[in-house]
Amino acid sequence: MEDAEASRLMEVAVLPSLSSPSAPPTSEPMSFLQGGGEMGERMRAYDWSTSPLGCPETWPQPLRTLVALMLGSQQPMFVAWGPERVMLYNNGYAPMCGQRHPAALGKSFADVWYDILDTIGPILDRAYAGEPIQMDDITYVMHRNGYPEETHFAFSYTPVRDESGQVAGMFCACTETTQQVLAQRALVRTQERLSHALSASGMIGTWDWHIPTDTFYSDARFAVMFSVDPDKAEAGAHLADYLAGIHPEDVGRIEKAIDHAIATGEKYTQQYRLLHKDGTIRWVEAQGQCLYDETGKPLRFPGAAVDITKAKQADLAIRESEARFRNLADNAPVMIWVTEPDGTCTYLSRSWYEFTGQVPEKALGFGWLDAVHPEDREWSGDVFLKANAKREAFQLEYRLRRHDGTYRWSIDAAAPRFSEDGAFLGYVGSVIDITHRKAAEQFQSLLLHELNHRVKNLFSVTGSLVAMSARSAKDPQELARTLEGQISAMARANDLILPDRGEDTEQGNNQELRGTTLSDLLQAVLRPYLERLEASPIFLEGPTVPIGESAVTSLALVFYESAANAMKYGALSNSSGQVRISWAIRNDNLDLRWEEKGGPTIAEPPTRRGFGSRLVERSIKNQFYGTIEYQWLREGLVMQMTVPMEHLVR
Repeated sequence: MEDAEASRLMEVAVLPSLSSPSAPPTSEPMSFLQGGGEMGERMRAYDWSTSPLGCPETWPQPLRTLVALMLGSQQPMFVAWGPERVMLYNNGYAPMCGQRHPAALGKSFADVWYDILDTIGPILDRAYAGEPIQMDDITYVMHRNGYPEETHFAFSYTPVRDESGQVAGMFCACTETTQQVLAQRALVRTQERLSHALSASGMIGTWDWHIPTDTFYSDARFAVMFSVDPDKAEAGAHLADYLAGIHPEDVGRIEKAIDHAIATGEKYTQQYRLLHKDGTIRWVEAQGQCLYDETGKPLRFPGAAVDITKAKQADLAIRESEARFRNLADNAPVMIWVTEPDGTCTYLSRSWYEFTGQVPEKALGFGWLDAVHPEDREWSGDVFLKANAKREAFQLEYRLRRHDGTYRWSIDAAAPRFSEDGAFLGYVGSVIDITHRKAAEQFQSLLLHELNHRVKNLFSVTGSLVAMSARSAKDPQELARTLEGQISAMARANDLILPDRGEDTEQGNNQELRGTTLSDLLQAVLRPYLERLEASPIFLEGPTVPIGESAVTSLALVFYESAANAMKYGALSNSSGQVRISWAIRNDNLDLRWEEKGGPTIAEPPTRRGFGSRLVERSIKNQFYGTIEYQWLREGLVMQMTVPMEHLVR
């Protein structure tokens, strides 16, 4: 309120000089830009010829006066001038701009405060309409530092008129009160909790200790709580009689606290246990203060006490509940978080810190957003704040930075918490790493593309087989027999890739898929090409390698696409080409070499990779966690694959 009053007084003092048409011009046209620290230097260095305001030498006298006043003040101030509402501000206002400083200088108000324009814009319009505005507290959710934050301000908007009496701009003196408001809010919450606890527990009574005579007076209820005879208490007992009712483990601490209060004059506030004769224990909170005579000697020590047993028991129960919750959350397979009603995060489970590498000092509040991918940070923060404002459940997917710097896809879902009386308490939410699910979805999409590609490829392969067979067939009957054998071979390969489960499947007796070997798989997939010519153009060489159920389909796709590419562009595209496939097992890995010769000469490696090539590479790397290398030799392609055996036999 003192800042607001100062602003009003300043406005009263400034406005006459601004509106006076007879104000004498300064002897130095640019003297009004002198001083001002950093912002003064920036204003003097700014290229105002590019601004709607024009060069400072042409600025009207009211604007000059305001700028000089602003640069000479430590209080945060800014000026919005002209129809474009161009902003000028001083050193005190710069921190309020956050990361938008110093770019905000010379920009329009709407461009600088675009994120709160729906709230502040109408207020500024009123000032430009000639209405002085005084705001003692206004709340915004700003993104001035790259993330949403609650802010509070007190300010005054004063319309400024030119020599013709028209409003030419607006002058603002302001103070950011965010920290004070948040601190006051926390204090109110603390005071409310204490008030509720004291009301629930009830007052025990009061005392008055006459120190020189060691006479301790108290009301009857207070005396009973300390196991002192009420009649004796009314007549005046000794302090030791009351100390005897305190739990033995607390007596020493209380005696020291009393001595300290007497010696220093500080207020006495202590919580301790009372041990009754029947063995029950009650918690009390006692408050008092020593009073002194005119010579400074201790005279009296009055005070009061309340029974806080229920509050202590409730606090203990809460602590135990929190401990159980933390133990559950810290050991859960997902990351757990909790927020307050204002959206600030007050708890993150241990798994969050282990996953992200953050520490509580950086993650709590809104710091958790720092671990979200920069492209996802702003929109995910907006989704959270909008849901928080509506107090409704939400779910979103974003990329979360792991401690090693990589980003993982995650689902963040939460449900609102409400008290028994319906008050909104914030959220409890969880974050789950779904990177593998995302990869599976991508692979499923890839397979759908493959199905379409496969159908097209089937027509292409069949057409090529027809063309090649027609060139060598003596008559239509021989052509028909040749094509029938080739198409049957392709069907047998498909049966091996997707074998049935036997006749008992319909009766509910699921049998396991028939096993196969690498050689069987290659022969089934490549049989149409092996049978194409009398002299086999494909040579297989290697030991027996079992292929598990899960690997059959993906590996068949790899060889099928490699052969299709060879048939379209490589060694199988003419009658003289050959493909040699050899393999061996080394260090628990399958090393397979695909070597083509006799096909079209390769002048240089291809500049474009087709779908089939991408499918082969992705299958080897993503499905089998292997590697694949290509050598585009002049005489033909050499493809080297290495796949861990553990991924082939599953």
